[in-house]
Amino acid sequence: MEQIGPYQIIGELGRGGMGIVYRGLDPVIGRTVAVKTVHSSDLGDSVEQEKLKERLFREAKSAGILSHPGIVTIYQAGQENDVLFIAMEFIDGPNLAEALARTKPSVELTLQILKQAAEALDYAHSKGVIHRDIKPANLLLQSEGRIKVADFGIAKLAATNLTKTGTTVGSPAYMSPEQIRAMPMDGRADQYSLAIVAYEMLTGLRPYDSDTITSLVFKVVFEQPDLSKLENVPGGMNMQPVFLKALAKTAPERFPTCMAFWEALSVAAGMGAGSQLESTLLLSGVGNANGPSSPGGKTVAGTIPLNATRVEPQPEPPPAKPPEEPSRRGVMLGGVGALVVALAGGGYWMFGRKTPDPKPEDPGKGKTVDPPPGDGEKATAPELIKRVSAEYTPEAYKAGIQGSVRVRIGINEQGRVEEAEVVKSLDPGLDKKAIEAAKKWTFKPAMLRGKPVAVRSQVELEFLIQK
Repeated sequence: MEQIGPYQIIGELGRGGMGIVYRGLDPVIGRTVAVKTVHSSDLGDSVEQEKLKERLFREAKSAGILSHPGIVTIYQAGQENDVLFIAMEFIDGPNLAEALARTKPSVELTLQILKQAAEALDYAHSKGVIHRDIKPANLLLQSEGRIKVADFGIAKLAATNLTKTGTTVGSPAYMSPEQIRAMPMDGRADQYSLAIVAYEMLTGLRPYDSDTITSLVFKVVFEQPDLSKLENVPGGMNMQPVFLKALAKTAPERFPTCMAFWEALSVAAGMGAGSQLESTLLLSGVGNANGPSSPGGKTVAGTIPLNATRVEPQPEPPPAKPPEEPSRRGVMLGGVGALVVALAGGGYWMFGRKTPDPKPEDPGKGKTVDPPPGDGEKATAPELIKRVSAEYTPEAYKAGIQGSVRVRIGINEQGRVEEAEVVKSLDPGLDKKAIEAAKKWTFKPAMLRGKPVAVRSQVELEFLIQK
């Protein structure tokens, strides 16, 4: 093929289930483009072909309204004989699937890449566009260390139930339960897929996998994700409740936005967003990313240990029901209002401990004392066992009050909350509700040198009214 529409074909970039991707040239302005093609003859009878053509162009037009540095720009959609095509921005770099086949990124780099993807997706969702096919192959890495989200133009087509003989269209390993079940979707379906990508970047595996599509689909819809590989990731166990929320079976249980998911994950990892993007780690010796590809085998590199005195600020999940997300932004749950609890950054600082005694103490009777002068050592994080949600007061809800109440809590050696005081006030009635709820939480005690200790921490309670 020498030309598609107005574009001269220079070479082939890749092949996938939906067609071929070419490197093209716009001869009028001399711009290099990526041209993705779909043969309409492969998409069913003439009636079905016309429907798919109409839908493809509609979706390409929808994606064409997106103007964001993290999204591949769509230039044109058209048809040449029986070939449907979309011309888009050419990205001179690999896709994330190709990169992951060669190396495992650090936690810092993973968070940097996820942040860019989350920002781009939230922007698209604000414009009413849902991607529906977020996966490593659709995250393109540029030489300057930025990423671009690709395939907004054909994502909905790829996510339909349409199949060719012996071929499944779409990426079920990254699909949300509601997408698999052909239910209504919003941007939280993309958030679910992004969480699958995040877990894969951190561990080298996906939380759901199987040898057959039938088994895989069943696991996604009905089973809890396997997050055990987070044990091998620095701060990974503190990320478990974040992944449990992002991978919840229904959209209302997840974070309100992709950035809210990223923020919770970065806090759980105990890392800020200021790290420099390690672009050379992923870009070395890998081909172009505009073409479809499969991840291939992954090699797991050594992980970077955390400083021994670092204290991870997120609790681990309770044994049965997934906990509410520890996020500063929070998430709107069912009902007229919602409360989301977030463990504030800064770590869990020891404020007292028992005098060493070789005899076992009676639980509940131990008293706390001030640490020795100059003893600034941090304790390990207490693990959340049970939390109790607070409620809106009728007056606060009627007044439309939204925001956060920050509460400082003291957790004793038995893991019970002994004290709670408001640090940041939102409303007197809500303050009281927040304290009442916080005092009912229980934790697995923090540990210092193999002994349970009392600690203080802060929690931030987010009151949001669901519109």
